[in-house]
Amino acid sequence: MLIRACSAGDVDLLEERMPSRGSNLHARHLARQETGAQLYLIALEDHLPAGSCVLRWEGWLELEIRTALPDCPEITNLHVVAEVRGRGVGTALITAAEDRARTAGYQRIGIGVADDNPDATRLYLRLG
Repeated sequence: MLIRACSAGDVDLLEERMPSRGSNLHARHLARQETGAQLYLIALEDHLPAGSCVLRWEGWLELEIRTALPDCPEITNLHVVAEVRGRGVGTALITAAEDRARTAGYQRIGIGVADDNPDATRLYLRLG
């Protein structure tokens, strides 16, 4: 598995494998990456997208959390293609995001999860 930053040539393939249903989500994530506001990581297996996540350098969207946790980038929009779940793609994406944040000089990183997502909760707890 290869984890790397998204590039312009990836957007159509991401839309095909992980449709954003007309929201142009992948193109929007790439555009924000190009401004330096975030890093859009993609996981590739056999040259096909297996998952993606965003590392928001400026931290949390929620002002209350961003104020309480300054200098804390956030991993968000973690998605793994259904047919490859359980094969370590999510773990690899989170590990890559943590490594990138550490290399950029951050001491901590955050990730949130909705109450109705027990699979993600288990993953995040397992990874600490």
